[in-house]
Amino acid sequence: AEDAEAAINAAYAAKKDWAALPVPTRAGYLKKFAKVLRENTEMLAETLAKEQSKVIGLARVEIEVTAEYYEYYAGWARIYGGETINSDNAKETIYLTRKP
Repeated sequence: AEDAEAAINAAYAAKKDWAALPVPTRAGYLKKFAKVLRENTEMLAETLAKEQSKVIGLARVEIEVTAEYYEYYAGWARIYGGETINSDNAKETIYLTRKP
């Protein structure tokens, strides 16, 4: 429980610095994490299989799918967009973007 609480606190403390990084830099970290997952598939799959009583083959697939998710979201770094909302004011356009 203490390890989990420490990890949560560390993530919360890092949020501001993470948000300040350029989007392509954050995407690079996500891609790197996907690579690390793949490089450690066997160790992670064995751990997952033991912790959750999964079949080792299914655990390997889960690790691969997780890596694919990280790569997918890294790909969004170059997709700039948001949502345009009509305003009550005819001379105003509201444009929403999401930030980490």
